[in-house]
Amino acid sequence: MHTTMTLNDLITEVRRVEETKRDFIMPTTKILSFPTHKDVGFELNGNNDIPIGTFSATPITHGQVAAKLQIPKQYYDRIRTAHPELLSQSINTLMKDQPERRLVRTLDGNVRAFLSDRFGVIYDNAMLLRSLLPTLQQFPTVEYKGLAVTDSRLYVQAVVPSLVGEIKKGDPVYAGVTVSNSEVGHGRFMVESMLYILSCTNGAVFGESLYRHHVGRQLGEDLQSFYAAETIKADLKAFELKVRDTVRMAFDQVTFTKRLEDLRASTLRNVTPSKADDTVQEVASVFGLLESEKDDILSRFLDAGDHTQYGLSQAITAHANTPHEGTSFDRVVDLQRIGGQVMALPEAKWLKLAA
Repeated sequence: MHTTMTLNDLITEVRRVEETKRDFIMPTTKILSFPTHKDVGFELNGNNDIPIGTFSATPITHGQVAAKLQIPKQYYDRIRTAHPELLSQSINTLMKDQPERRLVRTLDGNVRAFLSDRFGVIYDNAMLLRSLLPTLQQFPTVEYKGLAVTDSRLYVQAVVPSLVGEIKKGDPVYAGVTVSNSEVGHGRFMVESMLYILSCTNGAVFGESLYRHHVGRQLGEDLQSFYAAETIKADLKAFELKVRDTVRMAFDQVTFTKRLEDLRASTLRNVTPSKADDTVQEVASVFGLLESEKDDILSRFLDAGDHTQYGLSQAITAHANTPHEGTSFDRVVDLQRIGGQVMALPEAKWLKLAA
């Protein structure tokens, strides 16, 4: 699979972020933009206009500011580099005209997120690992196949080799799980089942088994008082138990066997080689494959010789799990999901794509 971090590296990075990040609840009137060389930065001010600091901003933050202020993103990006002074003026004017409280998350000299003051900060990556790892470590044979912290999400992909079966005869498959979370507003916390195909070390990710939106009660200026509430402690405990039970279910023998049985039909649904290009085009259109991805997937599909629904799914996950310059791990997991979705398509929907 795609090269990722070691478990120790992941834990170290999550701990570093937990210890060094700084979060602020403040009105937008206390946030000032200023021009820099081909960019804009942000100055944060506390009570009595006491400066907190000046920060650069991540692409994620710029997108969130543009969306909140209803500045078209293409225009925002163009004047950000060409006329940063103009963008700063626009941001400052709109921040004052549309006053509200926001959660501003900072790390390593950057504003990394510009979020609602209802964002669920307690469901951050450190809490996730504290809930997740003890459950995974209860499985003696657990192996970690994909571990990453990107600008937008954390990923933990794990398999249990002692739980093995087949979809296609002679092609062993391990049961697995993909757990992901975002501290910056890029999607909800999710636990998803995964199948890990040994012959090509590909992972196919299937539907969500558990998810949680990052929405809570309105945050107070003192974030610690929010953490200490007894209702929040109880909610965290319930969340930990849900994570435990969902992961255990992903590695349940009966559930795993049933999933393999359901997917075996995909190995019997053929694609005429002369129609392979059209089929891949349809899949690309429905599932949002990029042009460069589509061409490589088609080549893999034809070269592998397995011209079935299952074979196309494998071509997609093989592309995902082969390093490509400029491809983030976020996109790798997106493609693994697409591979899982294609494999799990019911016959009627598959025939529409393959016709």
